[in-house]
Amino acid sequence: MTKNKERKAKTVSPSKAKMKMPHKSTASPKTDTSDLPLQIPPEELAHLLLNSSGEGIYGIDTKGDAIFVNAACARILGFASEDELMGKHMHNLIHHTRPDGSPYPAEECQIYQALREKKGTHVDDEVLFRADGTSFPAEYWSYPMIRDGELVGAVITLIDITDRLQMHEDMIAARKQAESANKAKSAFLANMSHELRTPMNAIIGYSEMLAEDAEDEGLDDMLQDLNKITAAGRHLLSLINDVLDLSKIEAGKMDLHLETFSLIEMLDEVSSTAASLLEKNDNKLVCSVSEDVGEMHADMTKIRQILFNLISNAAKFTKDGTITLQGSRELRNGLEWIRFVVSDTGIGIPDDKIDLIFKEFSQADETTTRDFGGTGLGLALTRRFCEMMGGTISVESEPGVGSRFFVEVPAVVEKKLENLEKEAVIEERSAHTEALDEASAGSAAATFKGKANDFAKTMVLVIDDEADARDLLRRHLESEGYAVVTARDGHEGLAVAASLRPSLITLDAMMPRMDGWATLRQLKANPELKHIPVVMVSIVGDKTMSYALGAVEALQKPVNRKRLDAVVARYAQSPVKTALVVEDDPAARSIVKRYLESANWHVEEAQNGAVAADKASTRSFGLILLDLMMPVMDGFEFLQQLRQGNGPSAKSPVVVVTAKDLSAEDRERLLQSVEHVVSKSGRDIEEVITDVRKSLTTIGVETTSDGNA
Repeated sequence: MTKNKERKAKTVSPSKAKMKMPHKSTASPKTDTSDLPLQIPPEELAHLLLNSSGEGIYGIDTKGDAIFVNAACARILGFASEDELMGKHMHNLIHHTRPDGSPYPAEECQIYQALREKKGTHVDDEVLFRADGTSFPAEYWSYPMIRDGELVGAVITLIDITDRLQMHEDMIAARKQAESANKAKSAFLANMSHELRTPMNAIIGYSEMLAEDAEDEGLDDMLQDLNKITAAGRHLLSLINDVLDLSKIEAGKMDLHLETFSLIEMLDEVSSTAASLLEKNDNKLVCSVSEDVGEMHADMTKIRQILFNLISNAAKFTKDGTITLQGSRELRNGLEWIRFVVSDTGIGIPDDKIDLIFKEFSQADETTTRDFGGTGLGLALTRRFCEMMGGTISVESEPGVGSRFFVEVPAVVEKKLENLEKEAVIEERSAHTEALDEASAGSAAATFKGKANDFAKTMVLVIDDEADARDLLRRHLESEGYAVVTARDGHEGLAVAASLRPSLITLDAMMPRMDGWATLRQLKANPELKHIPVVMVSIVGDKTMSYALGAVEALQKPVNRKRLDAVVARYAQSPVKTALVVEDDPAARSIVKRYLESANWHVEEAQNGAVAADKASTRSFGLILLDLMMPVMDGFEFLQQLRQGNGPSAKSPVVVVTAKDLSAEDRERLLQSVEHVVSKSGRDIEEVITDVRKSLTTIGVETTSDGNA
């Protein structure tokens, strides 16, 4: 094309009454305007259509120069009229730079794909430039113009997407803000678990204690009211737990504690425990388990909670009906799955409401809460627990007939969440703080040692920052016959443990200054304390963290008293050994007593057999050291009375320490009732004590000189 022809082409503009359009294309049918209300010439109609569009439209020839432009295009690009664009090379004018600021060669331009390959193209993430040099985000479409099979140019449609992108960014920002707020809410509630559950723990604990007292005193009316308080407190706690558990999951703080367990035993336990859920609506529970269901490796607590939630839900919406719990093992794609089915004959769920039941704080109908109660969290938590273990939950239901919930969980669950509590950092302590801790520990130890009767009991150290929690545990454990000493935090607890060497320690997790995890780590790092069994008794109830750091058990507040009693009875063994020294010679008694006390024995004395018999009738002694030659009642008579009776010390080991020359008959008689005989005739005290030590070792009562027994 010559220069003159180019200039002539530039005079063609859609703004003119006689706009020059490309020749007819085989792709464009002839326009029939015979039915239009106004007879508009075809060229004028094309001009009207182009300039009425809100999208920018321009055409280019095969060299990329503009051959027509509509009004919207000029406006979007910031030009006063379409004439300013005619004949201009459009790429060099409005598309010369990439979004990242680098040059954009025309030969690489996506628009010119329509010219190079006779193919349309669409781009929604580039920028175009206005007349004043500013840029804007644009979306455009480019299509080839074909005339009689020959490429004559391309038509481009463009829009300014600034508002769209801004709206998108606003939506993203709003979503992030909502997500952040939701995470903050979840984190807040998860972290508030201690503060929310602590008062409920006290309410339930004290009401149970008062109920026991009322039952002992026959106060039946008061007992009924107290039981109602306890039941209401436990119900409120269950609602709080649901909200907090959901928040912990959302905050990423819920963890799995995986263990291998028998499914039949677990389902039997669930059936027995769930029986109380069925009484209100006169339902019955049928449990059907495949014989080959075997074992499962999963979080047993969460599996139980899933089944309890489903049975509780079924019992709530079923009256005078049957609830069925089924368990089976299935093999799919080489993997073993455990399948639970909980079905009922209740009111059922409408088809259009099924999707709502697994959503948080939602129920199938707005009247459900009013008629049946609940928070709408039970099934939501059930779904979350299933998903945490790699499983699924689904439901089939027919209104008026009943519902069936299907839970499928891998037989061997793999742990995917590793969100244990962060290890506490033990802060540096001032000399003043250490002095206060030592003073508190010394006071606690002195108070305990001042109670002589407690030395015969198994000692439990309770470490908890909550005064009510300490008081509840102390009073209950004391009622069960244990000697209890308490500490207000980890620092004080460590000092008391080092001083008194308790049989067992109960330890709260959430405490100021030094939390339970840090305290547990220090206990297990101390060679002299690491063998003391520790039971975590906390709102947190994190078994994984507890076991990882060396605790023997983890109980969650409010503590089930029977469970607590079983754990303490299992793990607590009294380290305080009590001995009775029966000797009429005060000097000899004093020497033996000092030796035993140096080996961490608590020693009681008796100056003759009669006094010893009286003490042995009310106390259980771990060892009796007995002289034979004494006034009032000698050693032989004491032994006869001790062994023939059924007092607490009837089977206590006895070592005879005597200066009497024993005949063969005496020895034979003694060895039927005692473990060993040590002669002190003609020997110094050092030799006697050495023989006593050997005797104790021989009979399995070991002592050491460093104060450990």
